[in-house]
Amino acid sequence: MSGSTRNKNTRRKSVPRPEKPRNPRVAKKPKTIPPNQDDDELSKTNESPNTRNEESYSEEEDDDVSVETSAQPLVMVTVKTKKPRDYIFEQIKALVQCKLWRVCKFITSDEDRAKVTEKICSLCDFEGDSNPAQEAKWCKIHEKRSNRAVNDIRAYSQCEIKKKLFTYWTYNEKTLPSLDDFKACLNRTINYEDEAQKKIWKFWVDQILDAACANKFDWAPAVRYFNKISTASDGEGESQFNMLMNPSTEAWAMVCIENYYDSWQKQFEWKVKNPQTNIPTSKKNRILKAGEEHFPDNKWTDSHGGQQIYCGWSVEGLVQYNTYKADNITARETDNCIELETKVLADLKADNGIVGDKPKSKKKQSKAALKAAVQTLDF
Repeated sequence: MSGSTRNKNTRRKSVPRPEKPRNPRVAKKPKTIPPNQDDDELSKTNESPNTRNEESYSEEEDDDVSVETSAQPLVMVTVKTKKPRDYIFEQIKALVQCKLWRVCKFITSDEDRAKVTEKICSLCDFEGDSNPAQEAKWCKIHEKRSNRAVNDIRAYSQCEIKKKLFTYWTYNEKTLPSLDDFKACLNRTINYEDEAQKKIWKFWVDQILDAACANKFDWAPAVRYFNKISTASDGEGESQFNMLMNPSTEAWAMVCIENYYDSWQKQFEWKVKNPQTNIPTSKKNRILKAGEEHFPDNKWTDSHGGQQIYCGWSVEGLVQYNTYKADNITARETDNCIELETKVLADLKADNGIVGDKPKSKKKQSKAALKAAVQTLDF
């Protein structure tokens, strides 16, 4: 027998280890991560999400052991879902901006809303044949869209008028023409021999009326530098829908300026002091600094009254709008109106270097540019 081998009888017997009692343990709970917590935060600690303290998951804990648990509160995150595009509303709004705005600035009743919707329906191009029953159903369904389209276009024109006034205020020693000067433009009582009033009349014709049109083509340079206000037309007819600058448009410009006149001047002053900040027009959301005051209230509208069903203008403001419209209709029939419009048209052409009675055709301009091109080829 080899010495390296041991006898089985002499081999030491191993004693089995006593088993430790274990506490019953329930299944691990799934980990809850707050919505605003990134996954990278787990890597900041040495433990992984699968190697948490096991005792924190047991429902029956020993008396000798105390485990500290800190529950992190869940944070609710509101996700704004993007609304689908309303293609029908976009078409209605385009028709209002191109055609209906020339004769409709406000909708103040159910009857007006129905009448406006019927007019929009008559301007639409439907696929296939339509009958009165289908058109009546279409009008009933889209009345609110028509109302909202008119309000949106009016708000757009209001913002454009505000921009024109801010530019004038910025480059004219931080002053605006008085309301009496604007009314003189509306009533055609401007003294054109006075350089100051002449400048205001040019500003009214060239800038304010362009913003009051609420589009970029009715009173574009190709129109206002070649047509008088009273006779400008799209050439498709002689109705009010074909007139590019109706008395209602001038009346809207006047009533809009008068309504926001005091408030806008204070906003302009505030904007100069805070050029990188949007103008806070809401009293509820604005936090006043030391020495600041809220902007003056508008004359005929309440910008803090919330959403309005129709137009949000007071009865007094709408009555004043009709008064200005009637005044402008009367003023356009006077000889002074023709004289003022003729003089300002000639001066605007001279100021902008325009020659001729008709705008140049873009096709002719492109051909002339090709002829005048410098030849640089070697063959």
